Amino acid sequence: MFRKAAIYALLGLCLVPTMALAHVRIRIPRTVDPTHLTILEGSYERGLAVGPITTKKGVYEYCTDLEGAPLKLVLYCPGFKTVAVTFDSAAPPPWTFSPRFKRISMVPLRVRLTYSDGRPIANTRVVIRLFLNSHEYFGYEDGIAYMTDVATATTDANGEFRVRLPSLPDDPYFVKYSPRAPGFEVELPDIPYADKPWDLAPRYLKAQRSYPQTVQMQLIYKAKVSGTVTRSFLQKNDADVPMGVSDTTRGKKYRVSFDVQHGRSGEGTGVNEDGSFTIYLRPGTHDLSLVIEDEKGSTQKNLPIKSGVVLKEGEDYKVNFE
Repeated sequence: MFRKAAIYALLGLCLVPTMALAHVRIRIPRTVDPTHLTILEGSYERGLAVGPITTKKGVYEYCTDLEGAPLKLVLYCPGFKTVAVTFDSAAPPPWTFSPRFKRISMVPLRVRLTYSDGRPIANTRVVIRLFLNSHEYFGYEDGIAYMTDVATATTDANGEFRVRLPSLPDDPYFVKYSPRAPGFEVELPDIPYADKPWDLAPRYLKAQRSYPQTVQMQLIYKAKVSGTVTRSFLQKNDADVPMGVSDTTRGKKYRVSFDVQHGRSGEGTGVNEDGSFTIYLRPGTHDLSLVIEDEKGSTQKNLPIKSGVVLKEGEDYKVNFE
């Protein structure tokens, strides 16, 4: 279904297959730029299948087959409220669906982006993205979490940039389907991540009807924590199980878990077959433990190793389980 819809969109055609049970023609109003439009569809014919309909500049008509009941659509374009609609093959929808896009207030935002020492990050592209809450709307647990860009900018010499963001508290779709307060994620595509992983504080901007005069945002380089788990360590702790992580050997693995103090959630990484592991963590105080899971992913043992480990920005911290 999604392949056909994508082909139709790329060709700018709306072809009606002769054997289709029903057919939906989506006509986008000229007030909406298809370049910035995201369309997600979910079909429930034989289990749920969710995917995007490819949109194209200058193309205002898209097609999809209604092969099962129901068919759900989500249409989102920055500056407009989200359109969410359900079609049911038991009561065939109209051949043409013309969504009504209602404008939404746009909120000005000014951000100053710096390194942790206060130096401005100048002449750097910024992309602000929005999760479309497809899990909550379509009703699935695993799979792609679809996002869309809502604003782009470039920092000036002082590390500042200005954008306008949609007022999500005024969009009923995000109010209903956001598992937490709706908001935006900030990305810096020009700053390499692979060699020196980093994070932003804050990385997530809560959607508001107004923002402070200037939002301060810092880029913080993570600390690298690496080491090994030895066989003798496992034997001493009555946990002599095979090491190594793969999709086919769940239950024959370890997970080195670093939990932040004060009850906040932790982060983890798998241990390789040779006992080595590497994880990158934000600077701060952490508790270090080794977690051993069974074949269902349930924790069998949690072996505390060190508590109150203070990690500095960009630090290379070594620890061995011997």
